[in-house]
Amino acid sequence: MKITSSLKKKENKDDKYCNYNDDCGAFSNLGRLDLFLNQTSKRRKIRSKLTALFPDIPVLSEENCNIPFEQRQTWQTYWLIDPLDGTQQFIDRTDQFSVLITLVQDHQPVLGVIHFPILNITYYAMKGFGAFKQSNKEITRLQPRKIDLTKPLKIA
Repeated sequence: MKITSSLKKKENKDDKYCNYNDDCGAFSNLGRLDLFLNQTSKRRKIRSKLTALFPDIPVLSEENCNIPFEQRQTWQTYWLIDPLDGTQQFIDRTDQFSVLITLVQDHQPVLGVIHFPILNITYYAMKGFGAFKQSNKEITRLQPRKIDLTKPLKIA
């Protein structure tokens, strides 16, 4: 899957946009600002889709995190989204960034989606139903494994 960002080439005089996979050279602060504004638009799109589907469930993201904690702590259910997790990796044009969407009920995640657009891989899980990996059109059920919490946990 090829995605397009609105990063501008620093030396670009034609005001053309840089494709994510192109070599665009160094990016100016204007290009980074343009990227931020583009991602803000995507946040709004995800939020508006979730709100349209589930109008009674609030959505929390970086964009609207100024909602007072006193109000948020009363939410029984809410969506938690990060439409661009790994901003620096995105700017560096690696494939290590993702879109995160989580449904939280009673302060616990009950549904989660992690999508890697460049890798065309999506992980998703729902409490009581298991976890899955979708790559292209193939879906694989992920198997849980026991973790010995008495030993140091190695992440990478």
